[in-house]
Amino acid sequence: MYIIEQYKNMNIGLEFIVKKFNDSFEKNNIKKIDTKGEFNPHIHEAIGTDSNLNIENNHILETTQSGYIYNNRVIRSAKVIVNQIEKEDNE
Repeated sequence: MYIIEQYKNMNIGLEFIVKKFNDSFEKNNIKKIDTKGEFNPHIHEAIGTDSNLNIENNHILETTQSGYIYNNRVIRSAKVIVNQIEKEDNE
């Protein structure tokens, strides 16, 4: 029972650190890059591709690392997996 209580306390501490970190970013006008929707090479870095017929071509499937913008300048691009649907040749 004591070990479970230690993990609960550690989790509370980590949540506090993450909240302070995010508050500091917000206070200093550092914003997280949105990784929903279409791939934008100016703010996203494609580190891989996959194919999913349920999602539009050239849209982001997964984010592997968050990116950030400071005063409208990218300080770290978001690393993403992009949907690439192969076109069939009908020749």
